[in-house]
Amino acid sequence: MRLISRAVILSLILAPLAAEAQQTGKVWRARPERRTAMRKQTVVSLMLGAILLAGCATHRNPVAADGRAPATDDEVGAIVADIWYAPGRALLCGGTAIIAGAVMTVTLGQSYESASELMHGGCSGPWIVRPADVRQAVP
Repeated sequence: MRLISRAVILSLILAPLAAEAQQTGKVWRARPERRTAMRKQTVVSLMLGAILLAGCATHRNPVAADGRAPATDDEVGAIVADIWYAPGRALLCGGTAIIAGAVMTVTLGQSYESASELMHGGCSGPWIVRPADVRQAVP
């Protein structure tokens, strides 16, 4: 309600000024200093974005410790494993969240550490299987 009343008051104040500006032909424009500052900020933002994209494009995954690169079958195996692993992790994490919430409710917050360990055990670690994980599992 307060926001609406402020908007109405502001429109009542600015409406005559806008009408007067239209009649006299005056146009409100940003000062040239502001435009220059905005252009500089835009150029710097674009340069930083380009640097970030270039850094991400040149990034390569580290080579496995045994020196074997994952093959196509490892990639397929990782995708198939993810079909079961990721939803299973989501169910496990959700279940531990419910259990941790129940522990916190029953103990009135006194077993925070136990609830935290439950959540950490169920929700931490990798959520997807990478091809390198499959390659390391197969001797």
